[in-house]
Amino acid sequence: MDKDSVGACLYEVTLRKMMDNIFKDELGEELFHEYLKTSFFPPRALRMMIRKGSSILKPKL
Repeated sequence: MDKDSVGACLYEVTLRKMMDNIFKDELGEELFHEYLKTSFFPPRALRMMIRKGSSILKPKL
């Protein structure tokens, strides 16, 4: 992404707000900030929830 890209900025702000709204209340402030430090998992979990249409993760049997 180009550092001056408006589109990239909007994407990043939207992604962060979505993660705040989905994960922060479940994890609490401190654990949420630690969770964000795991670079690959938060966006991956968010994509999975969007594909499934639900934030409930059901185990595969």
